[in-house]
Amino acid sequence: MLYGAYAWMVFLMVALPAYLIILFTKPLGVRRQIVRRAARLVFQCIGVRLTISGLDRLPEEPHILVVNHTSFLDAIVLTALLPAAPGYAFTARQQFRRQRLFCPLLRALGLIVLRSSDARHLSSNIDRIVKALRRGEKVVMFPEGGFTPIAGLERFHAGAFVAAAKAEVPIVVGALRGARTALRPRSWMPRRSPIAVEIGTVLRASGADRASIAALRDNARRLMLPMTGEPDLTA
Repeated sequence: MLYGAYAWMVFLMVALPAYLIILFTKPLGVRRQIVRRAARLVFQCIGVRLTISGLDRLPEEPHILVVNHTSFLDAIVLTALLPAAPGYAFTARQQFRRQRLFCPLLRALGLIVLRSSDARHLSSNIDRIVKALRRGEKVVMFPEGGFTPIAGLERFHAGAFVAAAKAEVPIVVGALRGARTALRPRSWMPRRSPIAVEIGTVLRASGADRASIAALRDNARRLMLPMTGEPDLTA
């Protein structure tokens, strides 16, 4: 509990000044560099070791990086470890608009706000991601959609793979390990645990038809599963 309280104190001391600076900084690239440095400083001060492997596999061109979703820390970890220039845009559901404290910050960092997961909004959500990719963005997506208290890899939604096929950009398979232990689901008490990110295979859709997209999705999941070190929850 003492460590958790200390971790939250450090987070607030670093995050609040960074938040104000970002809101009054215009270039998107500079904003992303500021938040990356702030995230790295937080983990350094609380003694959480971050590592990443396979950075050389990330394409220079726009792409979608798909990563397993394990904790509320996932996006912060990826922000700290992925290149800040030009940086990555994350996706989030529309409920972030109701969180008035975080919404200006997330939008300032290029967040792609998606509508609800209802099938009626699927096409418009795909279009938003495709537009971001076509204007040169690199995008991070969690194809499981969310995370549960149970460790393991869930089924993948097809959205990221449809967007990649439509925009004709590659899918990069990545994996997070350790974030679930550092901040367990349904808990707000951080623990000291090393966190690692691995960048794996680069894939391309063979077409934009349903069979090609399903094959791309299933191949990405098959490659990601052993990288996570967690069980297959669909077995």
